[in-house]
Amino acid sequence: MADPILFKSSCFHGFVIAFVLMYAFYKTRLPKYIIALLATVIITSVWNHGGSNDLALWCDRAAVTITIIALSLYIYQTKQFSKSLFFLLLLSIIVSYFVAKILKIKNKEYVWYNLAMHSLATLLVVYLVISSA
Repeated sequence: MADPILFKSSCFHGFVIAFVLMYAFYKTRLPKYIIALLATVIITSVWNHGGSNDLALWCDRAAVTITIIALSLYIYQTKQFSKSLFFLLLLSIIVSYFVAKILKIKNKEYVWYNLAMHSLATLLVVYLVISSA
């Protein structure tokens, strides 16, 4: 297993996001393609953090990149809620990811930035569903 803390974080946050996505699907709060992309990120994240597989790593990175682009376009086109908070959360997630990668390369503590990224992503999805009412 690559990192047990990140695996547990992926499982916990993935469960929370999956529950919120089921609610969003049932109440039709988000488009189905956004729900499908976010569900794909949950699966690839758990797969990636559950082992040391390069395929899992690159599938997770690809799924996250595609989902961030799709979320950005969806948020930009939607007029229901404040875009600035969503883009700030997305930017924070991206910055946390790159800080974690830089610290990992320098052999420093990086797990906290990954945990922050998971928490911010969960917050973003919950806020997105709540705001879509």
